[in-house]
Amino acid sequence: FYGIHQTICLTPTTEKCFLGIWHALSFKRPVIVQGKAGVGKTYTIKSLARFLGRFVATFECSRLVDVPAIAMFITGLATDGCWGIFHNIHTLSANVLSPLAEYITVIFDALRANSSAATIISENKEV
Repeated sequence: FYGIHQTICLTPTTEKCFLGIWHALSFKRPVIVQGKAGVGKTYTIKSLARFLGRFVATFECSRLVDVPAIAMFITGLATDGCWGIFHNIHTLSANVLSPLAEYITVIFDALRANSSAATIISENKEV
């Protein structure tokens, strides 16, 4: 039980966001939502996930995050079929951002191929 949630106010902008995200996901493509702080990006994603019956996990990125932490989070998302939100992804270093992009690419390639598993070659790990 997650408790009582506030309902999102559906405005034309919110509906456009929902439609754009749904369109990308229907083609099994990842989604990046960007904009100014405090405008409702996270709440919009969480509301759409709730409408679709999906759990959302949030990861707070910083320059201190390392590859094993990202790998564990991505593996958990893929294993459980959850959505993931990466707050402040711009703070990740290039040596962390590159493997993250690889993990996301491999997982979405497997989804598009209707595969039940994806192998992350650099880690020799199957998820």
